[in-house]
Parts: sequence; structure tokens; C-alpha cells
Amino acid sequence: MNRVWQVSIEAPKDDALLVADSIEDLVDSVSAFEVEGNLTWIVTAFAMHCPDHTAILDAVAHAARASGIKAPEVDISLLPTIDWLAQNRQSFPAMRYGQFLVHGSLSERTVSPNLLRIEVDAGRAFGSGTHGSTEGCLRALERLSRSCVPRRVLDLGCGSGILSIAAVRLWPWVSVLAVDIDVHAVKTTRENARRNRVARQLTIRCIAGYPRADRRFRRKCDLVVANILAVPLIDMASDAVQWVRPGGYVVLSGLLVHQERAVERAYRRHGFVVEHRRHIQGWSTLTMNRKVKLLAHDVCQ
Repeated sequence: MNRVWQVSIEAPKDDALLVADSIEDLVDSVSAFEVEGNLTWIVTAFAMHCPDHTAILDAVAHAARASGIKAPEVDISLLPTIDWLAQNRQSFPAMRYGQFLVHGSLSERTVSPNLLRIEVDAGRAFGSGTHGSTEGCLRALERLSRSCVPRRVLDLGCGSGILSIAAVRLWPWVSVLAVDIDVHAVKTTRENARRNRVARQLTIRCIAGYPRADRRFRRKCDLVVANILAVPLIDMASDAVQWVRPGGYVVLSGLLVHQERAVERAYRRHGFVVEHRRHIQGWSTLTMNRKVKLLAHDVCQ
């Protein structure tokens, strides 16, 4: 982990920007802030390497002479090492959404045995359960579990893998294909799948959009869950027909409430109808069913 150096300088209001400019080329970033109720400003700079102390002192002294003020004191110090990711994990609270309890590895483990536990730690991949779209998808999956018994699920844009794990928690026999364009997300999903002991039910791929083919998914899926963004959801509406069998479902999220109608129209053109919609924190989650045009036994129920 890189160590960070901080440079702090107190300067009069009228001279602070000149002082900040004088050291700009000697550090990685610099800014000046007003101290409320005071004519003094704070100039703060950061460097990812040990800065040239002498050069900084000379530059500040030169700027002070140009402004006709006494050279201000300069504090150059090495900041303590902080593992922000670990700190975030420690502060990650357990969250309950219906049957699901989403928690970090450091959360209290004494919980009701009737809850479906999902352990994910905050990381570089999206999907810790705190976002409105993730919560919307979790609640949509729980609602579908009352009437749908899928065998094949596609998690499009799997992020942390939280929705793939949720699917296995609801339907232990299910096979899940989890895909994401981000290599970090794929790595995180694999880690979380092992942590939650569902790795055998998941096939995880680094793919942009719908996969072209997979040996474990030669037949269409009963359910596709896609928590991405409105524009790619619209662009891939025609692909959904190739992956969702008649009677199957799509759960779509990552779209703002005002984008809901556009996404809905795109999927209606391909034979999907809205079964349920949910709004959380300004985010919309749509559950849509592909109309049955074939035999009754194709229906997911």
C-alpha cells in the first residue's frame, strides 16, 4: 500500500491561492479552503512519494515575499496507513430484506436459522446490498419464489455475486450462470460463491452482455436478473428473447424511476409484460414475464 504525505500551510485569505500555486508542481494534488469565521485559509497538499522538503519551503518563502507577507509555517508529515477497505468492512451493517440477511464477514453471526444468509464484504465490485437497486432485486426474487421454480438462472452483470447467491438460497437445486464485463466483479463473485458455499451451482464468466453459448446452458433460462443500467437493458432487450423461455421471467434494475417506461416499452416489444414494479430510493425494479405462446408445460410455475 502506498504511503501518502500531507503538506499543510496556513495563509492569509488573499495569499492562499498564490501559496497553493507555488507548490503545485512539487506534489500530486493541492487545494485551499476557507476556515469559517476566520481570515486564514488552509492550503492542503498530498504526495504519493516523499516530497522535496527544501523545495517546498523555498517555494512557499518565495510566494510570501512576492505577496509581502511573512513566510507561513509549513507542516510536512507522513499520514498513518489506513486500510479503508477493511475499515469499510468493519462498519458494514447486517441488513434484512424479507427472508434475506445480508452481512459482512465481521458481522454478528447469531441470527435466526430461518433467514437466508448472504455473506458479502464491501469491495471493488458492485452489490453489497445497501443500494436501492440491489434491494429491489432481492425482494423481487423473494416474491418470485412464491410461484416460480426455476432450474436455470442467468445473472447478467453479477457484480459481487449477491443475486446469484440469493437465487441459490431460494432454489438450492438451481444452476446459475453469472456474467460480468468487469474482471474484478468476476473475481469477487468467485470469492463470495466459495465463502457462501454455492460455488458448485455457479458458472462464472467474464463476458460483455448476454453470453453466446455455454455448455451448462444449452437450453433457455427460466429467469434472468439484470441489475445494470437503463441504456444497456434497452439495448439488450432483443437478446432476452433468446435466453428466456416462454413463461420465464426477467428482473430488471439499475434504472431510475423516470427511465422505467422506456425500459418497459423495449421489453414489451419482445413479448414481455410487467408483473410487478418496485421503487426504492429513486430506483426502479421491474419483474416482467415472457408471454406463453407454446405449450402449457413451458410455463415456470
